[in-house]
Amino acid sequence: MQNRETIPLSILNMCFKKISIKDEITTLGNILYFFKMPRRHQRFTEYQWACIVALFRCHETRTLQTSPDRRESHPVAVQSTCFRVDGRRGGRTNPRLLPLRSKKIFPEPIRLPCCYFANFTTNHMSKIFGKLPTGKRLQRIKQSKHYKDGAFQNLSATPVMAEDASFRKILKDYYHKPKTTEPPSPIPSIKTNLKTLGGPAPTLIWFGHSSYLLNINGKNILVDPVFSNSASPFSFMVKGYKGTNVFKETDFPDLDLIILTHDHYDHLDYSSIRKLKSKTKKFCVSLGVASHLEYWGIDKNIITEFDWWDEAEIFPGMKLTAAPARHFSGRGIRRGKTLWSSFILKTDQYNIYLGGDSGYDTHFKTIGEKYGPFDLAILECGQYNPNWKHIHMMPEETAQAAIDLKAKMLLPVHWGKFTLSLHPWNDSIIRVTKKANELGIKVTTPLIGEPVVIGSSYPSREWWSMLA
Repeated sequence: MQNRETIPLSILNMCFKKISIKDEITTLGNILYFFKMPRRHQRFTEYQWACIVALFRCHETRTLQTSPDRRESHPVAVQSTCFRVDGRRGGRTNPRLLPLRSKKIFPEPIRLPCCYFANFTTNHMSKIFGKLPTGKRLQRIKQSKHYKDGAFQNLSATPVMAEDASFRKILKDYYHKPKTTEPPSPIPSIKTNLKTLGGPAPTLIWFGHSSYLLNINGKNILVDPVFSNSASPFSFMVKGYKGTNVFKETDFPDLDLIILTHDHYDHLDYSSIRKLKSKTKKFCVSLGVASHLEYWGIDKNIITEFDWWDEAEIFPGMKLTAAPARHFSGRGIRRGKTLWSSFILKTDQYNIYLGGDSGYDTHFKTIGEKYGPFDLAILECGQYNPNWKHIHMMPEETAQAAIDLKAKMLLPVHWGKFTLSLHPWNDSIIRVTKKANELGIKVTTPLIGEPVVIGSSYPSREWWSMLA
């Protein structure tokens, strides 16, 4: 029987080698033909499954060798196991799969768009997912006292899902979610000129969710920038609300520092980092996150990684300290391979808490006693749910955390741009401001783009109640 290439192998060829447009078109035709076949003929061999695994873990597959003649068998290294497509190892190939160079599958106008789609999924998507730590960085991670059993651990036992959560319960909640998880009209904003910020007091500009710019002591510091209008590796998912995407990367001045609290997609955005890296002088990130940045072409010499309680003088008279948070990390299936943190930014005159993502725990009180009081605490208040109560605070807990931190002013974030939970879009800000008033905590609630000047100007309009 004439040797025939399998679909997964041709996909791998696109992943690892530059092949002609003609071959890419034919490859996609093979894929479409396979899924068009009757189900009884769609039988994957052990070899084919191995190739599929290699596709989804292509960054871990070390080598791929393709012989010059595509009609011959092709040895492929897949997780240290060698297979051949002619069936001598790994099982028989499926004789109903068409040869790679078959031209009788779909016309050219259909195959060409599929070719571009395949290039996107195999090349662009692998960049978005980032890269896990290896080598010396991994060795440093393993020496951290917060890294145990192959992953970073919280200070308290923290299951991602609550003890009483179940798939059935989550599914039921999803199908009975309120119709108000997104705002009824575009979010209002103020288009502040970011290139003219300055003054004796620190100025903060919130961009929705957890992205904000701090101008302090003449330095521009950007935290968790997400400007791709999506909090997902797939741009058509978890879209930003209408009206929230008013700032672009081109609106920013030169940045002295970008701080990254952890590597979730709503805090670490590949597109934004790629567009901002040329105007950024320095990055300060949680331990392990630098692996993603270096994979995206950022010079390792301008990246500083922080384990919990690490501190560094990032600029003259300005110190940054990493502190614990109660959360998790991961851009794929595996969790906890990079650290998640909060940060303390301290100058001679001001002390600011950058909260990142966190469930409520005793670490807030510990940080408040050790580093407080704070002129401003920036804390998450949205995307909560009883099913994952350990990794995201309920709004009332956000108010209590501000007290634990000894904060003079609270800025609630992690809301107002993306829907990542099942509660009404404005429920979190309504609840946190109500609880803060009961506890006597001052709260600032700026519009997207509206300046907050620490010590003098704290916008507090309930603008969310004006949307109809």
